Amino acid sequence: METSFFLGANTPDGFFGYFDSFVNVETADHLYIIKGGPGTGKSSAMKKIAKAAAERGLDTQMILCPSDPDSSDGLFIPEKRLAFVDGTAPHVLDPAYPGAFERIVNFADFLDCGRLKDDLWQIIELDAIYKGHRRRANSLIKAAACLIEDSDGAAALFIDNGKLAELAEKQAAPFTENRAGKRGREFKRFLNGVTPDGFKCLYGTAAAMAGRVVVLDDEHGIMSRFLGDLKERFLSAGYDVYACASPIAPLARLEHIIAPEIGCAWVTRNCYQDLSAGTSFDFSSADIEKIDAKKFVRPSFFQDNKSRLAFNRKTAKSLLKETVAALADARRVHGGIEERYIGAMDFSGLDEFIERLIRRHL
Repeated sequence: METSFFLGANTPDGFFGYFDSFVNVETADHLYIIKGGPGTGKSSAMKKIAKAAAERGLDTQMILCPSDPDSSDGLFIPEKRLAFVDGTAPHVLDPAYPGAFERIVNFADFLDCGRLKDDLWQIIELDAIYKGHRRRANSLIKAAACLIEDSDGAAALFIDNGKLAELAEKQAAPFTENRAGKRGREFKRFLNGVTPDGFKCLYGTAAAMAGRVVVLDDEHGIMSRFLGDLKERFLSAGYDVYACASPIAPLARLEHIIAPEIGCAWVTRNCYQDLSAGTSFDFSSADIEKIDAKKFVRPSFFQDNKSRLAFNRKTAKSLLKETVAALADARRVHGGIEERYIGAMDFSGLDEFIERLIRRHL
């Protein structure tokens, strides 16, 4: 089985990620931290290793790049307790236990630096343009987040938290007895991402990891407390949980949880997500259980704030659309930087190195 997550997100405060907790000594024996410039083959190498693992019948968890979902930021092969991660900016990662657990591999060792030196000023110019597009994207998503948070904050005053607690208790009831005598593990990921390809949603991962999927129709973060309550109940009962925050408010809003050992997932759907952007999940299936968050809010809220909510929704969607366009511009310019590095790479030498890694670990 191949599943995909994001480990980082384009957020109102810039890039935010969980790279430092991707894997640890409890879940893996080897973590390769890959260094190297743009276009040096980091993503392609991880895809090649993932393909080799799949050909051997191994499950893989691929980490997608939120700034280019066609590229990979990480790879985890659980059965081999083996992981790879891009340790370059904006998610710089250095080893805590070098050699004993993590190993740094530098793909820049396969660069012809003399050839690359000829392109230095072009690279500097392109990098400045790239950063300008990134700044614009960050400003746009921050503006959108202000409007979304205004609606969420208004709705919070009208939520019936008692009903949400009852729902959490009911949904968790079959799984509350501690089966392992210890607390479960929490794995922090993103299931959504604001990307150059739209507000991408990886709901296929939830469906692959859990036989039962509950869809929460929730535009205003109403179900976040419910999800937090549910997550805590499962962890206390000894079950592992994948907890996926909102890329719009990663520190404040939980949007999805997946409990593979239970075989259940709860995912949030709202008007800001582009459900055509890379999801194979069928929301129209009669087998999917759906919960409308509005029934946990006093009805007067929606009527009394109709104009306010409509303005915030329309404007935030427009700002997010512009964010996507700015990220697409940044990706296009970054591709020009990558071309300079690709032209200076010894890919035959890199391929031999990757083949040795495959033979060693798979």
